[in-house]
Amino acid sequence: MNTKVLPIHYPLISNYPQHAYYFSIISNNEKFLPWIYSNYLNMCFMESSNNCFLDYYAQTPEHHFHPCFVDSQRLLRSTILKYIPDIVEFLKDQIHFENYIWLHVNEYYIPGSPAYKKYSFPHAIFINGFDDNEQRFNISGFLKHRKYMCSYASYSEIEKSFYDFGKTHIDSDVTQHVNYMHLLKLHPNHHLGLPYQFDMKFVAEQIKDYFESKNLSLNFRSFYSHELYSDWTYGINILPRLKRQINLHLEDNKLIDVRPYYTLYNYKKLMVARIRYIQENKFFDFKSIFREGFKTLENKSEILLNLYIKYKISKEKKYIYQLMNLLDDLYLIEKVLLERLLNDFSDKKLL
Repeated sequence: MNTKVLPIHYPLISNYPQHAYYFSIISNNEKFLPWIYSNYLNMCFMESSNNCFLDYYAQTPEHHFHPCFVDSQRLLRSTILKYIPDIVEFLKDQIHFENYIWLHVNEYYIPGSPAYKKYSFPHAIFINGFDDNEQRFNISGFLKHRKYMCSYASYSEIEKSFYDFGKTHIDSDVTQHVNYMHLLKLHPNHHLGLPYQFDMKFVAEQIKDYFESKNLSLNFRSFYSHELYSDWTYGINILPRLKRQINLHLEDNKLIDVRPYYTLYNYKKLMVARIRYIQENKFFDFKSIFREGFKTLENKSEILLNLYIKYKISKEKKYIYQLMNLLDDLYLIEKVLLERLLNDFSDKKLL
């Protein structure tokens, strides 16, 4: 086999591994853009006494059927340990069969990660190629400064990182996401041979859900009780909840994780790209007020992220107060913009 590398590109969504890894496969593929831009239109916000978590509310191949992939597999770590004697050869075989590999390893052994040779840290990485001559795998992950990037890891480093996992006590716990390996293969003919069609009406409905902060767990009642997620916040109401979390952390003199701000910026950036895609393909004609309005939201969310970074470095509270004021501003601008856009959708019979 010698060498084989499956193509990847910088992902359109790069806030967390569960999105970034499979988006690195489909982001630069024209035939999957209709699915990308028809989805990923809503967000969810989870809060606890000492932390918060913001993410897209979307189907991923980690847990759901996905039209971009076929014959994708989810293997339990304990099964691999019991039945696969040579993990390196197994991973190489998967690449040979066109399977991208999303697995969890101990980053103590992964060069470039913050944990490298410092401490055990089970975390997800992605493998898309190998080179027998160099004795290494092509990997990507959230490595230096926890930013998504591509790199390499030797066969021995991957072998050690898989077997010396650092958390053997959870090897049989099927509820732990770190206990799974995912094999992703692109669907050559789409689901049942029918390419996914961009759905402007579906987009309009999701934007309405976002504006109304609809509890989207109600859509998945056949899978689980929505009461499990009834305390989550959805859509535009995330913004005041995020401000509330900042206030709570200020009182305790603690920092909120940077990832909610990065996710928010990623979401606004994707919306601008979506509008551009819709315009270029003539699915809907957005008035200039909407195109410019969403670009303003993207710019302001980037400023939010930068203000947080300044605060984290300097610890000067002026930046956090500016950030909270900007969250108020973002909420008001978006609310007015979406209300007008929904009226426009209604006029065009999309709602």
